[in-house]
Amino acid sequence: LWDLKGKALGVPVWNLLGGKIRDRVRIYAHAGTADRATALVNQGYTALKTGGIDDILQSVESIRNAVGMEIDLMVDLHGPPWLTTRDAIAMGKQLESYGLLFYEDPVAPENLEAIARVADAVDIPIAAGERHANLYGVKELIEREIIDVVQPDTGRAGGLSQMKKMAAMAEAHYITMAPHDGSLGPVAEMAAVHLMATLPNFLILEHLADDVPQRYEVMSGQPEIVDSHIVVPDTPGLGI
Repeated sequence: LWDLKGKALGVPVWNLLGGKIRDRVRIYAHAGTADRATALVNQGYTALKTGGIDDILQSVESIRNAVGMEIDLMVDLHGPPWLTTRDAIAMGKQLESYGLLFYEDPVAPENLEAIARVADAVDIPIAAGERHANLYGVKELIEREIIDVVQPDTGRAGGLSQMKKMAAMAEAHYITMAPHDGSLGPVAEMAAVHLMATLPNFLILEHLADDVPQRYEVMSGQPEIVDSHIVVPDTPGLGI
């Protein structure tokens, strides 16, 4: 609907949302190995995320050794229900020395007290929120300042209006916004780009580099990526 209204009025969605405060939106890509990390850095990416449980410490160490400390690095444990809170804390403490941008979903999201325990015990910014469906799903995470980075998913958070409200609530608690988007497709990603262009507390946006061929079949007008940023389009609607 935002796209339709923007196209009807001949203006980009970011203009309907109040106007942009940045011309580019910073993105990160995914790297499971040091070789992949090096290849992405050579493509111009300045931020990377790695994930999983098995050998994660070795993966982080090898990636850091390959790309250095100047590249922002994130770790996503994907909140597996079988990982105990104590294990997530122990792992987080071992990750502290690697200068992570954030530690994502260290435990399953259903138990806020478990996330709070990890946040209290580990000296790394905590990120969560991709699995919640609306403003009320992240309300307590933000109001109790359990997390440092909120990660609503553009495809399931309830629309750009809900995400804008989440961002405003987070801003009041000095919490930044780093949406989870790449897995739900390029249209959701472009919607996030327009909203993130307007937000003062935006941190970084997920992006799937070297995406599947379907991306180019379902959408014309691919994002322009320059130096680990997506250029915010000025064309009507979402610009696609």
